[in-house]
Amino acid sequence: MIDSARESDPVHLDQHGGTGGHLPPTSHNVQLVGKLRVHDAARGIVADVGELGNFAYLAQFSPGCTADGAGGAYVVDIADPANPREVGFIPAHQGSFVGEGVHAIHIDTPSFAGDILALNNEICGAGGLGGVSLWDITNPLAPVALAQNFGDTTDALGNTIPVRQYHSVFAWQQDGRAFVVASDDEEQAQTDVDIMEITDPRNPKLIAETGLRDWPAAKAPLANGDTVFNHDMVVRKIGSTWTMLSSYWDTGYVKRNVNDPAHPKFINDSDFTDPDPISGFSPPEGNGHYAEFDRKGRFIIGTDEDFSPFRTAFQLTTGPNAGPSPAGEFGWSKPIATLPDQKLNGPTVFGGYGCNDDLADIPPPSVLGPLAPGEEAIVIFQRGPVQDPNHPHAACRFDEKVQNAVDKGYGGVIIANHHSGAGGGDFPDAFTCGGGDPRPIPAICIGHRAFHLMFNRTPGYTIPYPVGDPGDLEPNPGDLGPKVAAETKFDGWGYIHLFDASTLREPGRQRLLGRADPQDRRRRAADPGQRPRQRPVRLPLHRPAAIARARRDRGLTHDSDGRPRARPKAGYPLTGGA
Repeated sequence: MIDSARESDPVHLDQHGGTGGHLPPTSHNVQLVGKLRVHDAARGIVADVGELGNFAYLAQFSPGCTADGAGGAYVVDIADPANPREVGFIPAHQGSFVGEGVHAIHIDTPSFAGDILALNNEICGAGGLGGVSLWDITNPLAPVALAQNFGDTTDALGNTIPVRQYHSVFAWQQDGRAFVVASDDEEQAQTDVDIMEITDPRNPKLIAETGLRDWPAAKAPLANGDTVFNHDMVVRKIGSTWTMLSSYWDTGYVKRNVNDPAHPKFINDSDFTDPDPISGFSPPEGNGHYAEFDRKGRFIIGTDEDFSPFRTAFQLTTGPNAGPSPAGEFGWSKPIATLPDQKLNGPTVFGGYGCNDDLADIPPPSVLGPLAPGEEAIVIFQRGPVQDPNHPHAACRFDEKVQNAVDKGYGGVIIANHHSGAGGGDFPDAFTCGGGDPRPIPAICIGHRAFHLMFNRTPGYTIPYPVGDPGDLEPNPGDLGPKVAAETKFDGWGYIHLFDASTLREPGRQRLLGRADPQDRRRRAADPGQRPRQRPVRLPLHRPAAIARARRDRGLTHDSDGRPRARPKAGYPLTGGA
């Protein structure tokens, strides 16, 4: 499957592993009013929520496919917020589910006046379809399909293909016309922002495809991992400009002028502060996941999604291409820091895509021969498959790949990015460690260039993959790779950012940094590599009460494995950063 936006979370289940290494939960000025258990409640089954009037619409995520082969959206009456009631269900196409794309709005155009619900579609089984679906919810108790599973049906070569999968959608009305924008799972970093006109919601039309390839000013600097894709979008009229804001992962947060939605124009983008103002790591973590304008359009709240609190140092230790390479650690796999030698190292072999459809390609660990003391048998899989006609089955989750390695008897897994994830060669070192369920062995992710170099082959990034692999550029299942080594160091979790909506700069960073703690300065003078473990707080500068509460209820420090230590002594400064 991510990343695309889809793999960034394959199902948001335990995406951050267990409960260790997290700050304790807290809340201020929040009161639980009501709650609801949907009729088929299961772990991770709800992915998103939209609301309009007295009704809410809850995305039924991929776990919903287990029971009947499809997801959809729950319809919930919230007229009495203390007693919400499930009153209906809108099904997705068989083999499809709804991700983080649920948006309900009222539109009034020459072709339609009423309430509509826009839903994304991703594939979970045979017969599944991607695309966007629109429902007439003017009567929420009797939704009517307007258009289903529509969107981009053309590949980079102009060939007709099944409609693209989308991870998120956002709909808006602009004067007498209406539009929906969707995040394309399959054209990451290329044209993964698809805009469709829905003025006549029964006859939607794709009017624009854009993405990072059209915004050269946003291509640098990138954050750790060089993973770039459109995860989510919102649209607001700011002054006289209809402004689309995309959360574009390691690129940051990107604004476009959509006064003419058929021809969006780049405005500006944010950058993650380098080095990280708290951990000191360079490049910074990144992972721009979701953002919203405040009510007046003066500020933007941006939230990052960090899948692991560790930074990974990875290298090939043997072979003609020995040396370091960018990598990350999955947050739900066994932490490398918990291994006896705190290192994942040993010989490697390529096992194909590692999906349930590819079990025959995974060789037994015995092909690696005897292991030296402290070594693990490591299998390498490729992310996907995505746009690979040689493997036409659906992409599988990262944790499915790792579980198949566990079942074969491996002690570690490396998952290499695919051609789309590498942006067709624009981002050869991009790696993506998406979400998943806990697994009992370590797993890391690497870029596509490193994947080729491990097998001493010329890197290739053609999209789609060439049929038959002419030139034999791609490694073959069973090919033996070099020995490798990976170690990790705690670098904390992600951030919440407050941006000036005009400049996309963080106005409060320096003011919130405060004075450095003298004891901390002395510790760092003795050991320049030591950094404070506390994560920064991002707060609106016009909320002094919130800042005072944060100073009073500041977070915990952490040990090298991310476990909370005792609360810091009085006087430890509130920290902030970009």
